Amino acid sequence: MKVTGTWTLGTEITAYDGQAKVYAHIPDHGAQTTKAEYRIKHAHGTTVKAISQDANQSNKWVDLGAYRFNGMTAEVSLDNFNGGDGTNEVVHD
Repeated sequence: MKVTGTWTLGTEITAYDGQAKVYAHIPDHGAQTTKAEYRIKHAHGTTVKAISQDANQSNKWVDLGAYRFNGMTAEVSLDNFNGGDGTNEVVHD
């Protein structure tokens, strides 16, 4: 079963011409996948940024890049379909 977690900022970004950096928090336990695919919805479409939660598992924020969000609300999604075999956990935090 596919489960998707979606984070929405709740307001438009108006400062800095709508540009903002996006970060994902990786907890210090439970994040085991080597290919978590974050989908960042921005003014120019959607970018998929894959990171290893396992390699970054230390209760820290990981930089997913800078994007323009002019005229829209920023949105980031992550699901449990990560290209693995189902044995590694994907953590939404």
